[in-house]
Amino acid sequence: MRHTLDDQRTAAMTAAGWHMCLDVAEALLDGNPIGPIVGADAMNYGWRALNEQYSERLGVEPIDPTLP
Repeated sequence: MRHTLDDQRTAAMTAAGWHMCLDVAEALLDGNPIGPIVGADAMNYGWRALNEQYSERLGVEPIDPTLP
């Protein structure tokens, strides 16, 4: 899979989102479906920590979409 970004600043956010999508797919394939995790609900499933981890790995400032 490939996801091309127009803005490198969103790389960590995008990576965190894809990470969660793949976790949901893994749970489904393991026979333990958890259903979709959409929008702000992702915060309840560790998205913020993933965003921070990917920001550090990718060398970008974390963006918090909940802030104006």
